[in-house]
Amino acid sequence: MRAYPLIALLCPLLIGLCRARGQTCGEWSEQQKQEAAMFLQRQFGFDSSSSLYVIEIGAVPDSCYTRIKVAIRETEQPIAQTFYVSPDHRFFSLDFFDLKLLSPEVEKATQKRLRKELTNSVIPLRGQKDAPVLLSVFSDFECPFCREEYQKVWGEIMPQYRGRVALAFHQLPLGKHPWAMEAARVSVCIHGQGEERFWAISDWLFRNQAELTSDKIRLEAFYRPGIDPERLQKCLDDDKESSEVIRHDAGLASDLFVTSTPTMFVNGRRVVGDVSSTTLRRMIEEALSVKRAGTTD
Repeated sequence: MRAYPLIALLCPLLIGLCRARGQTCGEWSEQQKQEAAMFLQRQFGFDSSSSLYVIEIGAVPDSCYTRIKVAIRETEQPIAQTFYVSPDHRFFSLDFFDLKLLSPEVEKATQKRLRKELTNSVIPLRGQKDAPVLLSVFSDFECPFCREEYQKVWGEIMPQYRGRVALAFHQLPLGKHPWAMEAARVSVCIHGQGEERFWAISDWLFRNQAELTSDKIRLEAFYRPGIDPERLQKCLDDDKESSEVIRHDAGLASDLFVTSTPTMFVNGRRVVGDVSSTTLRRMIEEALSVKRAGTTD
């Protein structure tokens, strides 16, 4: 995907987008252009000379909102972040809630899409593919709310609903987290050596989140029981395997309008943020009731 320098091309692209849609969404003033570019630069802690790029830009369907994806290209593996811009160009947001995404029709289509993902062997899965409830999680190993949610799901929900709930993990490392991408790459490479080894390293990453660095993650990975260090090193050096998995999950997240972590889906029903165990149990029980009533996905 072609990348564009932020300051030079962000606002002209936005103006062209509004015109192309044929909507009265309003054009950007010179002051708004500068404010938008300055905000994005400061959001990542970089000055005007930093290598911050717009890699994707598009309209939110049937609205005057705009979706912008920017990336930091300090390394060969870009760290991307998506923002949403309000119609008056005043508000930038990391989260975007569309009530249409909560309709039964959309939830049914989402569930079908996520069930289809289970045919892909690179998706870590805990439980049986044909379990009546699929809990799909988009997560970031450096996100503190993801840690809290993981502990609830792993420590409480999965043991209680053994055989009835399957857990699928999707990688979504966020640009604001310095070692999240490295953790994602390491976990993908370890997953290639066995399902259980993936869940073991995931548990370790979340439990030790506060003390971790990229170097500590690699050191732990290479000395874990049962890991083939040469195979792991080859996977990390090649980068193709892990990058493809992470890009795939990022594309899936984009298709499903997942903009933050943790985001979960309970049989296609969206759950955003750190929710209580009680709420998760209620949603799972409702999904199980639908299954018992004979309603198909």
